[in-house]
Amino acid sequence: GLAMLFFGQQGDSHVVFAAAIVTSTLLGGIMKKPLAVTMLLFLCFPVKIFIWIFIAAAVGSKCVKKMGVKIPVISMYFDDANRNRY
Repeated sequence: GLAMLFFGQQGDSHVVFAAAIVTSTLLGGIMKKPLAVTMLLFLCFPVKIFIWIFIAAAVGSKCVKKMGVKIPVISMYFDDANRNRY
């Protein structure tokens, strides 16, 4: 609905809009920084949908915070014992 309202009858734009929203929601939940997600996705998606990308990233971030889910952080350290060696 929003994609048709925003882009009109262009067929490809709906797919791009849907991909941008889903991707920004997932990245917003993982990174928990909606503005950083928005800036990162400017590399992949059109800038004219930035407000929707930011809103979706903010919603994804808030959902993860409300659910209290801990997302594991991937780092270069294999375990805490070897952390000071790098």
